[in-house]
Amino acid sequence: MQTLRIIVFFLYILMPAFLAQAGQPYLVSDRSPGLIWRLEDVNGDGDALDVGERTLWGEGFGDVVEMETLGRAVYAVEDGLPNGTDKIYLLEDLNHDGDALDLGEMVVWADGFTSPRGIARDDQENWYVTDLVDGNVLKLVDLNADGDVLDVGEKTLYAEAIDQAKSPLWLDGQLLVTAFLGDAVYGLTDLNGDGDALDVGENLAITPTIDQPLGLLSDGNNGFFFSSRSSDTVYHAEDQNGDGDFLDLAEVLSYADGVFGDINGSWSMTEFEQGGFLLADYGDGQVVWVDDQTGDGDALDLGEVTTFADGITLPVDIVQLVPEIYNADYDDDEDVDGFDFLKWQRGESPLPLNGFDFNLWESQFGAPIPLAAVTTGVPEPSAWTILALGLLSLLIGRRTHPSSES
Repeated sequence: MQTLRIIVFFLYILMPAFLAQAGQPYLVSDRSPGLIWRLEDVNGDGDALDVGERTLWGEGFGDVVEMETLGRAVYAVEDGLPNGTDKIYLLEDLNHDGDALDLGEMVVWADGFTSPRGIARDDQENWYVTDLVDGNVLKLVDLNADGDVLDVGEKTLYAEAIDQAKSPLWLDGQLLVTAFLGDAVYGLTDLNGDGDALDVGENLAITPTIDQPLGLLSDGNNGFFFSSRSSDTVYHAEDQNGDGDFLDLAEVLSYADGVFGDINGSWSMTEFEQGGFLLADYGDGQVVWVDDQTGDGDALDLGEVTTFADGITLPVDIVQLVPEIYNADYDDDEDVDGFDFLKWQRGESPLPLNGFDFNLWESQFGAPIPLAAVTTGVPEPSAWTILALGLLSLLIGRRTHPSSES
């Protein structure tokens, strides 16, 4: 028993140093195949280009374009079906197996759309969907709280006359929408409180003319990024004089382009945990990482746009996936150590989900309790981990099954 305690102490102190830190999981929509891929930098090398770092998370759409999340739920916009039959699906990994491919994990949340392109929600969890063909923005509210917006009166007209509306974003009390053929970003504001932005002055272009704008992302400081698919450029909009628009000189500037970074058909973006943002690069079938590493206010320098993931047919949107949060203190002694591993080895852990509980234990080894924000995004066991666990198992085996030799 004393030998076992020494080994456990050794593991407790040294093993965390050998465990690579896995990255935040992300989802990217792959339009024409109708797939959603899960991306995760499992080995901590700054990309998701390695084997096993891109896995299938969702399927079964006509086309799948933009997405939005709420907690662990993912709302995915379907396009490409006959007018009036496109849907929005609600997906969630209910059995915690790393995808939403199982029965009941993908359900229809809203339907009856002509050519939907994007989805967003406001601070009150009202939802907005843009329509490319009609140029409308629809407001969706689950009035009867039954978990969908399929009932009469739950889908109403919020705004209209936007030339090919796409990529909505709720920002500082107004809904921003890109007009793909209107060549501008529009600000929609319900000034008179009647529940829509259909009145005079409530639907205005707030940027100069930019060809084929797409994908909106807040910069965290009252400004936003948006992309231009035709010019392979990402722009940064800042209201420098506080007049409520971005129409003045130098308020919309190039932030990243295809000159020093491989951008070809940029679409939507999401904030990246290591700084900057990830961009769905529609033309090259990639997700690229855009980051102002020099601190000069843009990502136009060499090496500031790099490939994060590839092999995607037509990437449109990318969103952060909220990771699972569990506790690996299987023996309830307020720490995560080798004795919790014993519980797992004996099949006594509370989460027997195809090795999920072992990965959870590995990621939390040596951490104190409570574990408020430790995720299941963990790498495959390293060689040091396997060696250490093998040694522990050998010693346990000697304790449990004594040799027959005298």
